[in-house]
Amino acid sequence: MSCLSNIIGVKDPCSNTLPTTLSGYYITDYPGISLQSASNVADEKTITGYEYLKDLVRRAMMRLNNDLLSYINNEYIVNTVKKSIWKSGNYNQPLSTIASGSAIEQRGLYFQKKHIMCDLYKLFIPRVRILANYTGDSVLTINDVNAGIAYPIPIALVAGVEQEYEIELAIRGDEVRVTLPSNISVYSNKPMCGIGCGNTAISDAVIVYGINNGAIDKLEAYGIDVDILVKCDLSRLVCDMASDNMIGQAAYELAGAMFYDEMTKSNRMNYLTIFKGEELKQQASAGFESYRNYMANAFAGLRNYLVSKDGGCKCIDCGGVQIKTNV
Repeated sequence: MSCLSNIIGVKDPCSNTLPTTLSGYYITDYPGISLQSASNVADEKTITGYEYLKDLVRRAMMRLNNDLLSYINNEYIVNTVKKSIWKSGNYNQPLSTIASGSAIEQRGLYFQKKHIMCDLYKLFIPRVRILANYTGDSVLTINDVNAGIAYPIPIALVAGVEQEYEIELAIRGDEVRVTLPSNISVYSNKPMCGIGCGNTAISDAVIVYGINNGAIDKLEAYGIDVDILVKCDLSRLVCDMASDNMIGQAAYELAGAMFYDEMTKSNRMNYLTIFKGEELKQQASAGFESYRNYMANAFAGLRNYLVSKDGGCKCIDCGGVQIKTNV
């Protein structure tokens, strides 16, 4: 979860550009934390104060995420897999070939979530199958449209042999394009998009069409067949909460508290650890107490937040819950 590293920022001493953070906080804004003080704690694992602070933030955000998910699983009913794997289409029998086109164009499969309001519903691609009338290397492109991310996957095709690729890719957005260059000759397959398409089967979780150079095609998926899984996923919830100003302050306090706590346990001797050990312990204790208080405030508004994120899809059953404030 790369988003965890973006909740609290660490300023790079070798760059004049501030990293973008989800919460707006930077660890060096915490009282008493600087690259110099961090270098006093750094050891052979982190070497520099900058690397130590990056590692500290990573560990703190993992702890924050675990605290949040533990609370949710303790207080609410969480449903993980909501929909079974959906096969996007079927190859025509007997097989028929679609001739190659332009190398600068793309064609293949397009699908999206049906329930856009269900923000906790996430699309996953376990595997992709391709049946081409072409032997050679190519590149399969999986485009996570809303997230603006394209995943190029090198592939080796053999004419007339269905090639299956284990992808195990989590999609961040609600729309996906899985395409090959149009100059690859493929065998025809029909998308499972319901009545009026090549197949009448239809999913209650996803909408599936073919796509040809950006144009939707209801009758053809251009040799690409995808396994699609829609499931409830809370892995980015803590990052969404940081963006929505619900948990940023708690994250900031936790990182600061962990810094002072680790300074008291450091085997590197300096002025603070020798003469200010008790003050460091008090600072760590105060930081952890602030973290618990801010988490309690976040938990107090968590039920309404989860209901909104869930969008009525029952990824999380929040009914009849009593809010507890212990972290």
